[in-house]
Amino acid sequence: MNRHDIRFTGAWRAPLAPDAVYAKLADVGAYPSWWPAFRSVRQTGERECEFVIGSLLPYELTAG
Repeated sequence: MNRHDIRFTGAWRAPLAPDAVYAKLADVGAYPSWWPAFRSVRQTGERECEFVIGSLLPYELTAG
């Protein structure tokens, strides 16, 4: 990990079967509908997307 890498960690408990959790996480385009930190997701290729994430800080992170 270099000084420019960012790593987010956490633990979630979901009352769902593992397959249902995987399906929810695999649908990246739907993240803004249930994950408040995700402001937007835009597909930029067959397996690529750009997303904007907000936080309590007055900054947004755009990655893609």
